[in-house]
Amino acid sequence: MIETLQIAALGGTPLKSSHYYADKSSMIVDTLGGTSDREFMFVESEPHTNIRYHKDEVALPGQFLSQREDPRMAQIHALPRLYSLRLAAEGHDTVVIPEESDVEANFRQVSVWGWNGIGVDQGDEAAEWGREVIGRPVRLVKTSLARPRYVEGNRDLGIVGFSDGYPLLVTSTASINAVNDQLGKAGKDPVDSARFRPNIVLGGEEGLEPFIEDRIEVIEFDSEGLIWRFLRAKACSRCVIVDRDPDTGNTKPGVQKALTTLGRAGVHADIRFGDGQKLFFGQNFVIQTPEEARYDQPARIAKGAEVRVRLNDEPNWKQIS
Repeated sequence: MIETLQIAALGGTPLKSSHYYADKSSMIVDTLGGTSDREFMFVESEPHTNIRYHKDEVALPGQFLSQREDPRMAQIHALPRLYSLRLAAEGHDTVVIPEESDVEANFRQVSVWGWNGIGVDQGDEAAEWGREVIGRPVRLVKTSLARPRYVEGNRDLGIVGFSDGYPLLVTSTASINAVNDQLGKAGKDPVDSARFRPNIVLGGEEGLEPFIEDRIEVIEFDSEGLIWRFLRAKACSRCVIVDRDPDTGNTKPGVQKALTTLGRAGVHADIRFGDGQKLFFGQNFVIQTPEEARYDQPARIAKGAEVRVRLNDEPNWKQIS
């Protein structure tokens, strides 16, 4: 079955786990199957023993930083500029970081969860700024086009930045409303999309069912006469970050409990993604580029645009009561 929905909101951030921007007016999708989301990240420069997340576990050089261990990451504002990235945090001067050449001399071994690959080091000035803000030695890296990261290690699925694994995270206004209804019953304040950090929030249809994204197999839209498609890949499992204030990084519980009450605990249907119990909210999608698209012909999708969604009643995760 095919339905027409709207893009209710677009969001993202140039820097992994930093301040999330929930009010983007448009998003560029490139012909390599990626976006400009999470093109940069801070990584450990020296071994670090965790004190908050997976306490006492040692994070090795090159491992990505996140709000799980470093909640102050939420207070770092990253804004892309032509050929540069602007970084700012309260109490620290703004710094503009020039992008270093994507050459072997600047390559650094980095890791994001189970992926190990190459990031392009952004120099000592950026590293020193990060050390002052975060409080320990770190390096800033950018994605490499010379040594790209492929979704699931598969070139056919396109490239991805430093997100947890996929170029697009999709949810809906109805799903966020369902969580807020449950939070209200528990006497908690409502949350907005920033708690979940999606790239796309779908809406536009009165009475839209909560968690409809679980049933969406394909999202389709037109750009410059070409049809682009987003294909459902994997249900998104949620961690402690949904219980952190997106502006301060401070703990603000309630969302994980609400998801549990709403029956969002389950396991992946595809055993490749593990068999442990997770809390699911949102769906990860990959980008299918039109065969006719030229390398210099990316697509732009705008807030308020209509998209066609193809529904499939076969879920990609199984509920555990």
